Amino acid sequence: MEQKETGVSCPHCGWPSRFDFIFYERSYYHCTHCDLIFHRPERKEDAQRVLDYYRKRYFDEHAQDQLSGERKKIYRHALDLIERFQSPGKLLDVGCGIGQLLKEALARGWDVLGVDPSEKSIAYARGLIGDRVVCGTLDDIKETGKFDCVTLINVLDHMVDGGRQLRKTYHLLKEGGMIYLRLPNGFFYSRLRRLSSKYRWLNAMNRYLVFHEYVVTPVAIRRCLADYGYKDIMVGGDRLSFVDCRQHMRLPTHLVAFFMRVFFWGAKLLEIVSRGRLVLSPSMWVVAWKK
Repeated sequence: MEQKETGVSCPHCGWPSRFDFIFYERSYYHCTHCDLIFHRPERKEDAQRVLDYYRKRYFDEHAQDQLSGERKKIYRHALDLIERFQSPGKLLDVGCGIGQLLKEALARGWDVLGVDPSEKSIAYARGLIGDRVVCGTLDDIKETGKFDCVTLINVLDHMVDGGRQLRKTYHLLKEGGMIYLRLPNGFFYSRLRRLSSKYRWLNAMNRYLVFHEYVVTPVAIRRCLADYGYKDIMVGGDRLSFVDCRQHMRLPTHLVAFFMRVFFWGAKLLEIVSRGRLVLSPSMWVVAWKK
């Protein structure tokens, strides 16, 4: 089992952070200043290890949900939300995978570029949308101040150096450009984990928990983005994709869909009543602007 470290500083604000929990032999720490929950401090060797995994193995192990087409609703919803605030312009999709969001954005009139470290994902994307993709990371994108919108969908919490990536994204945006994030709601999952650890009969819920390099709460993402210079930050609850739930629930398809709708709209009602202070959905969307 991974050893708990002492004297751990938050990778965002540097505040002393306390040990929070162990999940599948990984230790997580909670910053009581900015509310970020993280696996461990950023290290260059960890960043390279994670990058090597996504470059060589991720497509073979986890690309089926993209290939199935069931995430298209997520991408369409993301673009619908973006276009409430931003007319089609130049869009960069970070962690673009096989290019489904880029294909949808092209059809809507966006000038697109995607970047992803997975060699097989990029090869597939090129077959879908041509040479509008780059195999690499944000460090390989040199067009500073050129993009009207940068999207990171289910990406930020996987990055070992997430703070540096958000700063890089800020410089890639035009003045008035926006960032769109979709990621697991760390508030929801950390509370669910506490319940499952407190009550043994709830241990079965562990299969639903989502913890990567970061466990990002609504409070944490607002503070991080504000510290990096972003303005007018908005956070809201987002639906889970159907494939996320179907992989875990051994129930008929129509029952899975029903439970998803009931849970989402119940959480959304609480979010509206609290005027956005309570974001309880398992996934959340975030938009912010460079002013």
